[in-house]
Amino acid sequence: MQTIRVFVSSPGDVQEERELARDVVHQLRKRYAGRLDLRTLLWEDLPLGANTSFQEGIDLLLSGDGVDVAVFILWSRLGSPLGPKILREDGSEYRSGTEREWDLMLQAQKKSQLDGTVIRPFVIAYARTDEVSFEERLRGETDEDKSKKINQKLLVNQFIKEEFRDDETGTNIRAYHSFDQPTSFARQLRIHLTNFLDTAIESFEAQAIWNIADQGPPFRGLSVFEFEHSPIFFGREDEIVAIRAQLREQAKNGCPFVLISGASGSGKSSLARAGLLPDICSFEIDSAVRRWRRLAIKPNQLGPTPAFGLVNALMSPQAIPELETWRMDIDYSEAKDNFESWLTRFSMRVSDALKSAGEKQGTTRLVLLLDQMEELFSDQSVTSKAINQLFETLETLARSGQIWILATVRGDFYHHCQAVPAVVRMKAGFGQFDLLSPTPDSLNRIITGPAMLAGLRFERENDVDLSDVILREAAAHEELLPLVEHLLLELFQNRTEDGVLTFAKFREVGGVEGALLRHCEQAFISLTPAAQDVFDDVLGELVTVSGEGQGSSVRRSIPLSRFENVPAQWEIIEKFVAARLLTTSLGPSAESAINVSHEALLRVWPRIVDWMSKKY
Repeated sequence: MQTIRVFVSSPGDVQEERELARDVVHQLRKRYAGRLDLRTLLWEDLPLGANTSFQEGIDLLLSGDGVDVAVFILWSRLGSPLGPKILREDGSEYRSGTEREWDLMLQAQKKSQLDGTVIRPFVIAYARTDEVSFEERLRGETDEDKSKKINQKLLVNQFIKEEFRDDETGTNIRAYHSFDQPTSFARQLRIHLTNFLDTAIESFEAQAIWNIADQGPPFRGLSVFEFEHSPIFFGREDEIVAIRAQLREQAKNGCPFVLISGASGSGKSSLARAGLLPDICSFEIDSAVRRWRRLAIKPNQLGPTPAFGLVNALMSPQAIPELETWRMDIDYSEAKDNFESWLTRFSMRVSDALKSAGEKQGTTRLVLLLDQMEELFSDQSVTSKAINQLFETLETLARSGQIWILATVRGDFYHHCQAVPAVVRMKAGFGQFDLLSPTPDSLNRIITGPAMLAGLRFERENDVDLSDVILREAAAHEELLPLVEHLLLELFQNRTEDGVLTFAKFREVGGVEGALLRHCEQAFISLTPAAQDVFDDVLGELVTVSGEGQGSSVRRSIPLSRFENVPAQWEIIEKFVAARLLTTSLGPSAESAINVSHEALLRVWPRIVDWMSKKY
């Protein structure tokens, strides 16, 4: 797998752009996984010794393994002079480190041309043209400081004039790109890098890095993508970067909380579990945070008093096991009498526990996901008071400065969130993200990315690739993601010996829409008549229908023991779990629970749709 090193050069006045450049490169790592290994090189990441200056360290880096892409970002500063220690070839001094790095990159390009190799590095330059923000920076400064900043701005203008324009003809001799705000810079950089890298990968074979024997199928069917499936979670790279940026903004404002809302089947849970949690745990690490822990929970795991269920969940080994020290001190009877006082004490215990963890392992933070919040609002056993207490607890944790919180909710249940004061307060500012259906380009990566990493191929027939056919069919379905994932899993399980997903199986199962319906009906037909007769009774346990229309139906988890003493119902449970239409999980008391694998079944399987229509 080819390594592509992306060097980012800039003075310190565009720090936000530097962080966004890092995010863009990381975002593109997934796009080119298995073919290119993208690495960002920034001076602040260099392990420099005390006897080495920053510029000497950068020079060493640039003359070592080399740079494939060099990104230059300019605005109001060219940088500080390097002095006589580092000089140009003609013996003159550099005006700044930026100028030195620019010179090194051009020298590297000339050398590659002489060697007859591909010209490298690919150099892209960006200049911020935001005069309003520059003038804002001058406001309130002393005359001396204003003069220094204006002189630096003039140096930037002079550098651009010298390096990009011909004085005699007035024409441009090199290209650079203008931008007004950091976000527009990030969009441009992503487009430019993608165009360059798309060309670069043409000469590289994809490398299989997902081991099917050890890690299982690269497609999830109706099951959610979990944390460990991050390598094969494709198509939501833009959303991951955007939500992480929103979380950082929320953290700056004292409440790191983002609510992700979207239609059923839009992939909210997978985005949060396999996209955001791994990214935060791996890449939101700096001098202030050395280690992240994570906890993903659903309302059905919290019980009828979810605030107390949350306390127990936080004590789990993967979250904050240090809380166990204070388990006896967390008095639930006090919470019933004076919830605010109890919440204050509990928050202090959480803070103490994370500080204790930080003393041993470095500053530790927790990222908490409350997934599928619609289950909370559809559970009649949970009172509005209990719901408010849960979110008051979450708000207190979010404002503690030590816990980041993500939440997901179906779009048709969003109005319930608006009725909870703590949710409204937490999502103020940048605390809400509306998840749309994937674009065709994103959907293509969802289909082809996991297959490529697992060493699988889609059959071609009459110069048409099966992946393209799946893409066209999927675009016509509202519940596209679960339908596509189920189809891909069916094709995978019936692949050829050499790993080809075939047109023959695609047609046999009925394409994108037919595959799931056929699978559901086969599972039902396999039941004995006695089990078929009680099918509606089992649905009544597993699905809540509010009476407000089909879209208001919600899955719910039921203790597995409820079905054990009725043989016909137990037959349904066993066969539907085997068919992946039902899944088991642990409830709030560590008791096994059963629930429908995906809400798509409630909308696309006519047998369930007909049953629900009788409940309205």
